[in-house]
Amino acid sequence: KGKPIIEHQKYSVEIIRKQNEFYVNITFDETEIGRVLDFKETPQSDVIAGIDVNPDRIAVSLCTKQGNFKGSKIFYLHNLNTFSTNKRATIIGQIVQQIKTWLLENNVGGIVLEDLKFQQSHDTDKYSNRNFHQFTYKKMLNSLIRMALRNGFSVKTVNPAYTSVIGKLKYSKNFGISVHEAAAFTIARRGLELQEQLPQEIILLLKNQITTKLRILVASMEESKKNTQKVYKKWLQTIQTWKEYHNWKLWSILHKTVYMNNQQFVFKI
Repeated sequence: KGKPIIEHQKYSVEIIRKQNEFYVNITFDETEIGRVLDFKETPQSDVIAGIDVNPDRIAVSLCTKQGNFKGSKIFYLHNLNTFSTNKRATIIGQIVQQIKTWLLENNVGGIVLEDLKFQQSHDTDKYSNRNFHQFTYKKMLNSLIRMALRNGFSVKTVNPAYTSVIGKLKYSKNFGISVHEAAAFTIARRGLELQEQLPQEIILLLKNQITTKLRILVASMEESKKNTQKVYKKWLQTIQTWKEYHNWKLWSILHKTVYMNNQQFVFKI
């Protein structure tokens, strides 16, 4: 008898013939030394990483357990949508290995990712990109989770709602990082169950410029836009009594009314 392919572990071997070539499939149960945290748990390591997955890049931001920014890096997925499914899987695997190396170099003990269940609640249109298939996105997230469990990281998944707008308006300028890195940092902080209070600058923006803009629009709207007028009036009421609401309501209004251009607020409406 020959030496086992995998020592002290059950496995099965399947030999498949395709035309004049033979392929071997080896199946075995992986040993996982990491752990997926439940929704009540938070990562306990000194350094955690938030990960924001996008069609052309994966942004990873490091965060202390107190919620402070510690660094970030972008891993690019150039032209991923132009490759075959098998080639795509290979590229994703290579990028995930690069991420693993960087995490270990920075003494990361846990990662925080977007929860697939809340995918449609995300505040960006990255998932609507026709070239970024749902299968590919899930493959990327699942590959990251498998890597983490194999290598002893704790894994936390969170609702990603408004992480992009929070990162963009609150952290991108302060830390001099991209929107994606800022979103990844926000994801890390959400994994620690930290609340994203609105900075004074943002509160003043809501109370002054956005309120003024909404009032002008409401006063000048035609009868045919009655439904939009109702929405704007509701936003005005929310802004006036903002302390009564969850912060997400205000971040939602910000997402729908303004965007950043050269570090300046520009109206969408």
